[in-house]
Amino acid sequence: MKLSSIEIYRKQIGVFHATLEDLLLAIDPTFFLEGRSGWVMGIGEIFVFHGASLSNIREASPSNALPKIHSEVERGTPLYLISAPFEPHSPLKISIPEFAITGSDNQDTVAVVAHCRQDSDFNYRRQQALLDSLEQLQIGAMDRLNYPPLVEDLHRLDSIAWSDRFDRAAEAIQNGTIDKVVLSLTTTATKTPAYKKGKAMLRLRKSLPTSHLFATDSYIGASPELLVDLKNSVAISKPLAGTRETQRRGELSSSTKDLREHDIVVQSISAGLLSHTNKVKVLAKELFDAGPISHIATEIQALDLSPELGLLDLLGSIAPTPAIAGYPSDEAIELIKSLEGERGLFGGFVGFMDDTLDGEAYLAIRSVRDLGSDLLFQAGVGVISSSEKDQEFHEIEHKIHAVHHPLHESLALTHE
Repeated sequence: MKLSSIEIYRKQIGVFHATLEDLLLAIDPTFFLEGRSGWVMGIGEIFVFHGASLSNIREASPSNALPKIHSEVERGTPLYLISAPFEPHSPLKISIPEFAITGSDNQDTVAVVAHCRQDSDFNYRRQQALLDSLEQLQIGAMDRLNYPPLVEDLHRLDSIAWSDRFDRAAEAIQNGTIDKVVLSLTTTATKTPAYKKGKAMLRLRKSLPTSHLFATDSYIGASPELLVDLKNSVAISKPLAGTRETQRRGELSSSTKDLREHDIVVQSISAGLLSHTNKVKVLAKELFDAGPISHIATEIQALDLSPELGLLDLLGSIAPTPAIAGYPSDEAIELIKSLEGERGLFGGFVGFMDDTLDGEAYLAIRSVRDLGSDLLFQAGVGVISSSEKDQEFHEIEHKIHAVHHPLHESLALTHE
């Protein structure tokens, strides 16, 4: 693939006192992702690349097709916004927003960056309109307002469909076709007149504070699972497995089924990272609380990576992981497709990169898809030889409930 002839100019156009809560209530972003050390909100798009999928990311070399950047902004600031569907052969999307607003939890200021195709093409009218709207934010004005439910009751999960999917997966495992497959179910809930995307995102953030809030296209969610974080030639991944209500989290430490399922994921990610460096460290297992439910987690570190490697190179080596697809990957994905059809973004990932191609990516789970008058809820579980049909069905219920409940209840959102 030839180097892109496109050039992008970027400059910082303002710094404001504002909180993320204020911004999400005032602005409907094209893209949003809250990472480990900060967040980025994208407004509009001036560049979109669709020329690669996870299955051909190494051959397609999408990094070579990205624009040449002329920047007045400090290096390390999020630039490229990424979303990738679950299906490895479907194109991923890399975009540059017209405006990017960045900030972090430990600061009360946000920076606004503008992008354009040519240095003379900055749209100063749109810039000024955005800056004026930010200046007019009434900081904290939404404090102590009581919000009614944003969605109605969930429609019942299809237990008959689940039974059929589980039985066919169990047969494939018994026949030796696969060792593990991640199956999912969907259900819907109707929006109430009070529904707004920003309000829904803030509720998820409040209910799932250890997760990573995201929004892209028609999806919003709060992912607990770090797929990969690349910075200064060090990559970190933190896969999860097993699910229990938080008050029963101790059961995970002695669950042979959950520990085995988790080991499959850790081994797969480690092998992918070892294709780039021989210095991969697997830390001790720990319990991770993601709001009302808990998981087994293991941090994996890849050290001394080549400075030439970017986030996309690592994602092409490890995604989709057995945590969201199964193992062996190709066989598990084919079974999922035959049972569920196309998953779309669910089970894919969202991420961002800076101009050095370092960045972060998270599994697109604990999410909802906006269908217009309804929201689509989806959750999955890993099925292995020792899995029990009813137990896995209840695990899906718990995961969907963890996302539905904060949108369904009446509560007040306040600034901390």
